[in-house]
Amino acid sequence: MRNRLLKKFVVSMIVFNLFLTNFAAIGNTWLQSGISHALYGQVVTTINQDVQAYRKVQVGGEDKLVVQLKVENIIEIQDYDSVTITNTNLEIVSPIIKNKKPETVKIIPKRIELSNKDISQFSQEDWRYTGITGKVKINMESEKVVTQSKQDEFLINFIYDNEVADLVGENENIEINCDIQAENWMNIDENFQSVGRSNNRQFNLREEFGNLSTYSAENVDIYKGYMYANYNLETQNLETDFTEKNKIEIYYSEIFENIEIHDTGSYFLDEFQNEFGVVLKNKRVQIKKSNFDKILGQEGYIKIIDENGNQIEEILAQTVQEEFLKVDLNHLGNINVKTSKPVTEGLLEIEIIKSIQPNLNYTRAQVEIFNNLELNKKCITSYGEINYPITNTLKESSTNAVLEMQEDSFSTIIENKNVDLKILLNNTSEQSDLYVNPTFELEFPQQITNMSVKNINGLFDNQIEIKSSSLTKVNNKYVLKIITEGSQTRFDMGSITEGMNIVINVDFKTGIDTPTSEEQIVMKYINENVVEYKESIVENEVIKGVASKNVEFEAPHGIVNINTIENYNGEGSILQGVNHGELTGELAIGQEGKVATNKIQVLNNYDYACDKISVLGRVPSKDNNIITDNTELQSNITFPMKNGITTSEDVTIYYSTNLEATEDLTIADNNWVTEVNDFSRDKIIFNSG
Repeated sequence: MRNRLLKKFVVSMIVFNLFLTNFAAIGNTWLQSGISHALYGQVVTTINQDVQAYRKVQVGGEDKLVVQLKVENIIEIQDYDSVTITNTNLEIVSPIIKNKKPETVKIIPKRIELSNKDISQFSQEDWRYTGITGKVKINMESEKVVTQSKQDEFLINFIYDNEVADLVGENENIEINCDIQAENWMNIDENFQSVGRSNNRQFNLREEFGNLSTYSAENVDIYKGYMYANYNLETQNLETDFTEKNKIEIYYSEIFENIEIHDTGSYFLDEFQNEFGVVLKNKRVQIKKSNFDKILGQEGYIKIIDENGNQIEEILAQTVQEEFLKVDLNHLGNINVKTSKPVTEGLLEIEIIKSIQPNLNYTRAQVEIFNNLELNKKCITSYGEINYPITNTLKESSTNAVLEMQEDSFSTIIENKNVDLKILLNNTSEQSDLYVNPTFELEFPQQITNMSVKNINGLFDNQIEIKSSSLTKVNNKYVLKIITEGSQTRFDMGSITEGMNIVINVDFKTGIDTPTSEEQIVMKYINENVVEYKESIVENEVIKGVASKNVEFEAPHGIVNINTIENYNGEGSILQGVNHGELTGELAIGQEGKVATNKIQVLNNYDYACDKISVLGRVPSKDNNIITDNTELQSNITFPMKNGITTSEDVTIYYSTNLEATEDLTIADNNWVTEVNDFSRDKIIFNSG
């Protein structure tokens, strides 16, 4: 926590080229009990300005001059965790040209980061222009917490009358002076600070430059899945839809009578920028109602005109509360979208839903080399016209099967029954490949020692059928192979099942000595119709898709004691128990004696290492009791030891004939020894780690 006592700020001025002045509010130092403490951190603030446009225009038959100024208010936080901005105040002294102030001013916000408001909320209430003084004031209240560099950016149009406008074109050099004063109020560690700064620049203007509007469109990604799918169909009928998002920035609405957006051509591009013609159709024109109402107003309209000049549809203002105003088109070719006169400045966004037609007249191999779809657009206004291209990226579809399980945590002690695995083909959109004769291999963790497949079913698709399946062991792991047959010719659009499902039901058991661990089921698969796999591996020079599912094996918590008796009947039979419990085996009467092996395994299933572990146990024999409480075990047979105990770890083994012996090696009556000649006499064993 930074010290919150007295905090002073010094304002230092640094003068750059072009009269750019920066002011930095920098933490000073203070003294307490003769010790110097630094007030860590600083707030660096900057104000920038530049002329963006100098244009003579006509408004209502009268000439006007527009000088457009870009103003940036930047605050950079250094070393402080955060600063709360409570108010920003900009005062701009308008340029005076030939002793004349602007007759009107317009402000267009381009970026607002120093206030809780966004661009759409900026209004006339946040600024004012006083013609007598020629000053523009922008005042924004806020409680905006900032942690790094942030800024506000405004375009300010200073509009002059015809007398000033007549100076343009007379080859006369016009010198203007722009002066900006700014004051930002901030809460810094609960201390309110005001940081002021200023910027004064001179500009020499002669020839017209800059634009009072811009035209662009958002580039979109278009997937080729439907294009490829058409090659699987007898009748090609899958259209590839995409949205053309036209954006018109209007900086001075009075100069526009209307706005027209024209289609002028479209084609595919390969990596060498070679052009390949393509047929597009227009399916819908739409605009957000809020955007229509703001920019075009209640008397506004958008007309859709075909390439022969005939009006086909029209969008009008509506009182119903809908997100979009739209009209559907009957797969029109090139169109012209014409708007009414804008009523204010701002961003006009018109969306056109287009489609690439199914019959491309190109081979699949040719489609594979297409990288982009380029649209040529032309925007015409009373102010002029401009051509602008839209370069959309064509993206490859992919095969992306996934493996899912409802349960992913399994016991290591009991058999896990009716475990469902789902293979989801994940082909519900144009981003997907359709499948042809897919095969799947599921590799299970080696901890699974016994497994059976109960059934395999294909769901939600009758074009792919399960042909065969097999369960084998490869490198000590179970591998399930599923072979299918069939070709898909459709996508499961809007499906909640993620396309076709293959559901597998299994029973399995792990080794009883399996510790708690996280493992993976790995699925490798092949799709004969693949364009590319989302995730892939190469095996034996064959590219395969790959997916995996994490599973957890849960053993009993703590120290786990596993007792095993092998070959007790001479036929290899095994009795095994974990921690405790009664185990029953059958021995034939009147048979010769058998040699059985008794194994004890101790597993550490704590989350930390254990040491100094001791194991105290009794040789199986008649009338045995539980060591801890002398409860009778009701054993009815004695197993004399044939030889000594061997271990996998470096431990010491002690033997005793005293059934009451404790683990205390210092008590002589316990009779603990490490060397034994006749193991058949020993009744109790002590293992010290």
